[in-house]
Amino acid sequence: MIVIDSLLIVNSYNREYVIHVFDKRNGSFINNFLKIGNGPGEFISSGFRISKIGKMLYVYSPSVNLMRRYYFPKLLNNSIPEEEVSFKEDSRIIVPIKNNYIASTYYKERFLLYDHLGKRLSKYDSFPRFFNDDDSSDLRTFYLNYQLINVKPDQTKFCSTTLAGSLIQVFNINNGSIELVKQKGFEPPIISKSKEKRGFADKECILGFRHIQVTDEYIYVLYCGTKVKDLNKNKDIVSSNIYVFDWNCKPIKKYEIKDGRATCFCIDEQDQKIFLYSILEDGEATLSYFKL
Repeated sequence: MIVIDSLLIVNSYNREYVIHVFDKRNGSFINNFLKIGNGPGEFISSGFRISKIGKMLYVYSPSVNLMRRYYFPKLLNNSIPEEEVSFKEDSRIIVPIKNNYIASTYYKERFLLYDHLGKRLSKYDSFPRFFNDDDSSDLRTFYLNYQLINVKPDQTKFCSTTLAGSLIQVFNINNGSIELVKQKGFEPPIISKSKEKRGFADKECILGFRHIQVTDEYIYVLYCGTKVKDLNKNKDIVSSNIYVFDWNCKPIKKYEIKDGRATCFCIDEQDQKIFLYSILEDGEATLSYFKL
């Protein structure tokens, strides 16, 4: 979810379009955009990462390793991108930072740095170790499965958090390299030792940060707090709290979510609101907001 001007842009879950657009002032539905299909300007599969810089909307399609960049006001009238960038490596997440791109890969390096044309510049391959008996290959699998990333709006830093356990790390880009600036762990990830689930969270592991959004001042994270073994039969990972940290990983504030079923959110700095996307117990999807 992101906000641009008076519009709320929500990732689509209907496998027909990439995004739904709503009026943030009254919640009214405006339209669907970026159709999934095989035609000109369409996407061939579902599952996307959406990010923005100003009014530029970036849509990464992991199935084809392709980033498309749109000027959002034009997108409302057509689906032709301003630019397309292809990447050689398979990556789960790619987001823009300055004139570069940061990638979180599926199988190999933890982070990759690309230039604006998709040329690989450098890698960052350090994985924090919480316990002495942590296996390095298990740690790699764990972080590549559970980490989230987001970029500070002023483009000077990016942060990474983990879904299993609760770790925040802040990085910057210096002379074409990724550098760790700050980190803080709140709950260590418990990694399964069974042969069938090597590198995945153990049933006793607490699920931590479900979703992440950032402003120039703060890092906002949806916190789950449920052990893997206590998830419901649908394995819904929902959250009842949003925690706020500064860019030195210092805790600042906590917001409680009334329905306790949020799966993602976004920050509207202009109107000082947090918009929430929630899945209720009966399966109904809802949009709501509260004031900061």
